[in-house]
Amino acid sequence: MVIASNRRDLIVKVVLDSLVEKIPVSDEAYRTAYDIYHQASRAGLVRGRSIEVVVSAALYAAIRMHKSPQTLDDIARNAQPSKKSIGRMYRLLVKEMDLKTIPLSSEDTMMKLSQELNLNEATRNDAIDILKRAEEMGLMSGRNPMSVIAAVIYHSALKHNEKLTQRVISIATGVTEATIRNRNRELEERLGLPKRPRHPADIRAARKRKEAEEKQRQGKE
Repeated sequence: MVIASNRRDLIVKVVLDSLVEKIPVSDEAYRTAYDIYHQASRAGLVRGRSIEVVVSAALYAAIRMHKSPQTLDDIARNAQPSKKSIGRMYRLLVKEMDLKTIPLSSEDTMMKLSQELNLNEATRNDAIDILKRAEEMGLMSGRNPMSVIAAVIYHSALKHNEKLTQRVISIATGVTEATIRNRNRELEERLGLPKRPRHPADIRAARKRKEAEEKQRQGKE
């Protein structure tokens, strides 16, 4: 029994270490994640579930408790279990263990993406300002917040002549290019933002989409 417990503990450390190599977190968050796993184990929440799922969820819970900027998407991209299964386990841990987690704010998410996309200071500040206006106008209500954030980044990048395409933002945020375009139009209309000329790469991509659609339509005739 002791041998099995030691072996399981070693596996937990290996999985956790593997995650934090790809998702750098503070030492405090690391220790909290480790403690959460073992508390969950003692509470019977691990039984019947894979170590990878519980460790991934524990790490995300620790990240939220320590106000770190990483998202559930960051965890899911670097873990074996799916985002859905990690999210489900995370919610179970929070509920059953009464964990005091702090949701990641839209501005925190914006700052994190700004760093990932290497936005200049002017673009970043402008994006935060537009995001605040969008929140005040209720544009986040009923929508995926990340889709609005992606559109805000796109609009600000165009304004400040950053070489940032819809494709690049789509990959970073997980929001489709079509949704980014739609949300950007909403921002322009609802907030009275000036329409910006699209990035040349986006124009070429739109032309190719139109040509492909035309060929497909002709093929059906």
